[in-house]
Amino acid sequence: MLEPQISHITWTFHLFLCWSRRGSENCSSFLNPELPWQELTDLSRSALGRLFPITYRGNNCFLDIIMTAVPPGAIVYTKVLLSHGRLSVQFYPSISLKMSTQLVPGRSPVFEKYTIGLLLSAVAYGFALSLYISCIRGFLKGENGYSNFARRVLVIYTSLMLLLGTMGLLETFFIIMTNVFKLDQSLLRLDINIFLVVPFTIWGADGFMVWRCAMLYQNLRPLPRAALLCFLVLLCLISLGSGIATFFGLGKNREISALTLLASSTIANISISALIVLRLLHHQRYVQKVLGTASGSVYTKIMTMCVESCSLIAVFDILSFGLYWTTMLRGTIIPISLLPQVCVISLLLLVDRVARGREARDTPRPLEPAAETSAIRFANPVSAVSA
Repeated sequence: MLEPQISHITWTFHLFLCWSRRGSENCSSFLNPELPWQELTDLSRSALGRLFPITYRGNNCFLDIIMTAVPPGAIVYTKVLLSHGRLSVQFYPSISLKMSTQLVPGRSPVFEKYTIGLLLSAVAYGFALSLYISCIRGFLKGENGYSNFARRVLVIYTSLMLLLGTMGLLETFFIIMTNVFKLDQSLLRLDINIFLVVPFTIWGADGFMVWRCAMLYQNLRPLPRAALLCFLVLLCLISLGSGIATFFGLGKNREISALTLLASSTIANISISALIVLRLLHHQRYVQKVLGTASGSVYTKIMTMCVESCSLIAVFDILSFGLYWTTMLRGTIIPISLLPQVCVISLLLLVDRVARGREARDTPRPLEPAAETSAIRFANPVSAVSA
């Protein structure tokens, strides 16, 4: 009997049935298209000797399994010939074995992608952890000029994001362990298990940048500001809805929900980057007009900082899209494994710079009280002039 426990074999089944009842009959007679198909699941060595009740033309029959080489979990289609009595059936599968050409036995491309994703995620998590420690040290020193309440909020927010990054790393590790110990092979199907942590990390990182963008435009005239807020709220609702749908959708619907979530995140990050850059360029031109060209360098630094934070997530979202359209779901395993850590790093890069007070030190002070300029600080950014 064949042992169907080898993981690096691709099974292709062409099943033929032979039966005996006062003689035998040629297997080709079982291919009569007029005969019905019966679906049996989970046929394995444990099925030997078991009787499987079936129905053929309104009569009850039984299949007596004598031999099978079907792996556990496979779906087998059989043909029923007799409308009464007990059939003695033998399975003679013609199996096409596509052996791996690799030296490593049991090679699985999906498993390898998850492993690579786990290793890269572990490296990214180490970087995120170092940024988090730097943020906490900056807040504890109190050199950034924030109130105690603002520091507590940022510490809690960054701690929650780091916790989500930790959960994302453990989730990938759990999927790999279930494959190694054969606990649940279904976890390797990305349409079933689109990483549960990904929506939360995307919401956390994108939400912070949406809030920063809204704060930078707080002195805008009422009508343009209302239009801007409607646009930001729309982005948030699309992201929230598609993220929630990934938890409840199945198959293709869940796949579409995940792609919608990545698309909304990409659009949000690109849009927010553009809005922040436009607003800071407006501030920069005004400050350079009042204080001279040397006073605008701080705005360039802030623009670079905001754009690099948003572009990290956008690049990985676009990479996931590209791999999806070229290799379908399997190609997205590595970037999606990394996405939780990328979202955490994107947020911490921004908060770390703020926590250590570099913006406050770099921001030029007004030459005189009459000057209508103010320091741009992430605690409470105020426009230099009303647009």
